[in-house]
Amino acid sequence: MRRLFLLFLFFWIQKHDLFSQVTNVQYTFRIDSVQKLVENHVNDDITKAKQLVLLGQLYICNDQLLKGLITTKQACELYEKMNDPAGRGYFLQAMTLLSRNSSLVSNERISVFYVMANWYMKKIKLKDSFSVFTESYYYQVKNVDSRLKELLIAIDHFLKEDDKEMVANLQLAAGIILKEKNRTDECIDLIDQSIAIFKQLGQPEVAFVALLVKLQALAKTTQAEKAKELEILAIKQIISTSDIREKSLLCIAMFSYYYDSNKEGQALEYLLKAVNGFKEFQDKQTLIRLYDIAGDEIQIYGSPKKAFIFLQNELKLRKELNDNDGIAYTYITTAFCLIKLDKYEEALKYIALTQQLAAKSNDEYYFAKCSDAKGQVLMGQKKFREAIVEFSNAAAIFKKHNKTWAESYQYGYISACYFKENEFAQSIRYGHQSLEIGKNGNYIPVMLMSTKSLSDAYARLGKSEKSYEYLKLYSDTKDSLLQSGIDNRLADLETQSLTEDAMREKEKMEAEKQVKDDENRKQRIWLIGAAACLIIVLSFAFTLNRNNNSRKKANKLLNEQKLQVEHAFAHLKSTQSQLIQSEKMASLGELTAGIAHEIQNPLNFVNNFSEVSNELIDEMNAEIEKGDLEEAKAIASDIKQNLEKINHHGKRADAIVKGMLQHSRSSSGIKEPTDINALCDEYLRLSYHGLRAKDKSFNAILKTDYDETIGNINIIPQDIGRVILNLITNAFYAVDEKKKKGIPGYEPTVSVSTKHSLSGGEGRGEVIIKVTDNGNGIPQNIIDKIFQPFFTTKPTGQGTGLGLSLSYDIVKAHGGELKVETKVEEGNPDHFGKGEGTTFIILLPLKENLV
Repeated sequence: MRRLFLLFLFFWIQKHDLFSQVTNVQYTFRIDSVQKLVENHVNDDITKAKQLVLLGQLYICNDQLLKGLITTKQACELYEKMNDPAGRGYFLQAMTLLSRNSSLVSNERISVFYVMANWYMKKIKLKDSFSVFTESYYYQVKNVDSRLKELLIAIDHFLKEDDKEMVANLQLAAGIILKEKNRTDECIDLIDQSIAIFKQLGQPEVAFVALLVKLQALAKTTQAEKAKELEILAIKQIISTSDIREKSLLCIAMFSYYYDSNKEGQALEYLLKAVNGFKEFQDKQTLIRLYDIAGDEIQIYGSPKKAFIFLQNELKLRKELNDNDGIAYTYITTAFCLIKLDKYEEALKYIALTQQLAAKSNDEYYFAKCSDAKGQVLMGQKKFREAIVEFSNAAAIFKKHNKTWAESYQYGYISACYFKENEFAQSIRYGHQSLEIGKNGNYIPVMLMSTKSLSDAYARLGKSEKSYEYLKLYSDTKDSLLQSGIDNRLADLETQSLTEDAMREKEKMEAEKQVKDDENRKQRIWLIGAAACLIIVLSFAFTLNRNNNSRKKANKLLNEQKLQVEHAFAHLKSTQSQLIQSEKMASLGELTAGIAHEIQNPLNFVNNFSEVSNELIDEMNAEIEKGDLEEAKAIASDIKQNLEKINHHGKRADAIVKGMLQHSRSSSGIKEPTDINALCDEYLRLSYHGLRAKDKSFNAILKTDYDETIGNINIIPQDIGRVILNLITNAFYAVDEKKKKGIPGYEPTVSVSTKHSLSGGEGRGEVIIKVTDNGNGIPQNIIDKIFQPFFTTKPTGQGTGLGLSLSYDIVKAHGGELKVETKVEEGNPDHFGKGEGTTFIILLPLKENLV
């Protein structure tokens, strides 16, 4: 029975109304149900993967963000294991749900993410998605503060997982919320990081969306010039993009940006550019959505004739694809368009068609839209009382479904009807209701209608001041629309589109002609060349035949020599790899010894305070048994202080381990802002303790001189750290060798200094790092060889000869220079032991490495 119940539940989840209105669904019940299905299909990878996708998206919609993303990743990995490409599509769906509150990413109109997810699903011919993705139009984040906290936790989690794409999308989502909360600096910091990763991953469309989010954030500040620069940069990127698919996606993003900014003229411009792009590469699904938006927006903002053309194109495509649900929406939108053209009888036909389709699905929303349209028809026919009834019915349903835009329109229409019936008090009442909702949602057409209605009603009541107040508000709102330019802009864009089509056709014909000319020219050249080759072949045939025998002998000898050279090269390569590995292991040994010494101090504190606290607890128990509570409290206070010290030193040990691992891990190859002073100081300490761990008799005076004005510079910290460690280790070796000579009064000294110099070029200068020792010095006859691979002055078995060579290459890769200065006592140029010391100098130009 349990299996039958779960099987029934599985089909119910797929086919029932589970994926309709989110506001009427209990997510918790759905999550529990799907979890049971996952548990019941542990060994069925296909079914389990589908259910994990559904479960992940349900978690996200239920504000359990991290759990949802981890579950989605598990599903994608399962699909990847089965070599099924569907996992990528579900990943894109989950990324769309991340930033639900941003119209640039996911909205009720259209977005780059939504189109990319649908494109991918269409590409792999996946029809049954088993997901709540279609619900994302209704899903809204309930608590943005909680969502932001979840996003930041998720960023930390996936940073540890090294999942760059997930991190970039999470940073984008968090940046959007920070933008809404006016935390501009934090927003821009996260958005810049996400842009860098998206570009690195080769995702220019998403990087462009992130750029527009940054632009929105700047627009909320006083940095108008910076915002304008970014806007120009975005427009230039669209213009310079040659790929039609990419350009069309960027135009969609630009439409959303301008639409959110209440710049309807510019928004429509990019909407129509996107339409032209999608027409060119025949994406009917996206084109339907664009036609729908264009038809809806253009009729609202003053051009119903042109809107009607778009709606007819949309209807034609929907019928081709048998999209019955969409056809109902297009029918009712067309009805509204015809009403604006005063074609009431035609509008009623489309209303009737919508009602027929709505009756089949029993969809309240479409019944409300039909009541709205009937009310407008009745208004046009001057049947105002009947119109009020239709508008009231529509308003009640829209309110029930939280469609505030549509609800505010109904109150505006009711206000206008009461005005026509000379019931001015009622007109004012509904006018205020409409205006209040319009202001809250920034619904400009609603504000226009309600302010005009209120101004007229107050004027008829003789309240001229109130009438003027709302008339001025109406005028200001109307000016912001630039409504008069809409028709001209549309005409310009249509002309531009036709011109571009003609130019493309002309370029195509010219290209075809050029191809044919090139082919003819190549054929002529080929014939001449073939004839010439034939003559040459015949001329040299005899010579080649004569030399054939001698060449065979030569080839045999060459092959033997080649085998010998290859064998020698392989042996050399193997030896080089072993030496490089030896150098790396030597560095690792020094780091490990340093870390062990560094961490010993806090561990000693932890052990000591633990033992003392143990004894204090015994004493406290004894005092409690005696009844001396004051002494027991005093001992308890001491125990608390000891625990605080244990905690402090435990955290210190943890910080040491994390810090050392940060600088000893393998190089990422990516430059990042680094405190060069801290880096030098850490590796000086590590090298010293490493040598002390190996040789307790070793000691040296350490001197540092750091320039605090340097700040952070862009370097690869692991690589530069290895250079510094190598130079310091060599310095300690040099002073230790000199100390072993027993020179009276000699004190081994190693100095490390940093300096910001302005002499490095172009006013930015360079960072100078010096590692100095008072050791033996380097003889002049070998100083030119020290950076050569495999050259070493150390005894056999103690050095690979690769440390300075690798250091030299690393510094060069940073655009810098590694130099050496040395002093050797005169009269002893070839002997170690009596020199005056050596200084290695690292020069890092800030032109290359400035943060």
